[in-house]
Amino acid sequence: MASMMRAIFIIFCFPIAYSQMVMEPLLPLKKLQLPSGTVGPEAIAFDILGNGPYTSVADGRVLKYQGPRIGFTDFATTSPLRTKEVCDGKNDPNLLIKCGRLLGNWHWVLL
Repeated sequence: MASMMRAIFIIFCFPIAYSQMVMEPLLPLKKLQLPSGTVGPEAIAFDILGNGPYTSVADGRVLKYQGPRIGFTDFATTSPLRTKEVCDGKNDPNLLIKCGRLLGNWHWVLL
């Protein structure tokens, strides 16, 4: 029974997936420019609606890409203590507790 279901799945799904790969041309890749002074993007993510990409940067901000006309804008921050004046554009390990950092540099903070 399981092998029959597997065969049906392959028979119906493979042609659809294959046609999508063959019929749709691959979109060219583009390099997205981050705001000037921004360093250390680590990862990108998309939300469930396909919006984004979102990326975290070294100064504790999460940026969201708004399209080619607008570019990246501030979406969220990683610390309630964070201020734009002190943190924006900084990559100082001494400011990690105040400014935050989503992924990297966690090893600098001693708990």
